[in-house]
Amino acid sequence: MKPRRKGNAGMPHAVPHFFNTVGGKWKMSILYFISKDINHFNILLKTIPSINRQVLLTQLKELEQDQIIKKTILPQTPEKVFFQLTEQGKDLLPIIMMMQHWD
Repeated sequence: MKPRRKGNAGMPHAVPHFFNTVGGKWKMSILYFISKDINHFNILLKTIPSINRQVLLTQLKELEQDQIIKKTILPQTPEKVFFQLTEQGKDLLPIIMMMQHWD
């Protein structure tokens, strides 16, 4: 009998990278709503239950740094900020949609 491997040994690199990028409590929900054109900061804040302003801001910054979303600021008064999925973010949608139906 072979001993079981511990940790990520033998796991494809993409799996831990996926969970490091979009893991956690909020990121998949954020990506789901952005994919449905609920993509303005204040609307996301109202739409996602129990998330607070600082957490949403942090999660959006991390997703932007990981090039999963793109932030656009419209130069008007007051400024409008909205987010879009990048091509890399769009590649994650099938996984996010599958996980949405998993219980």
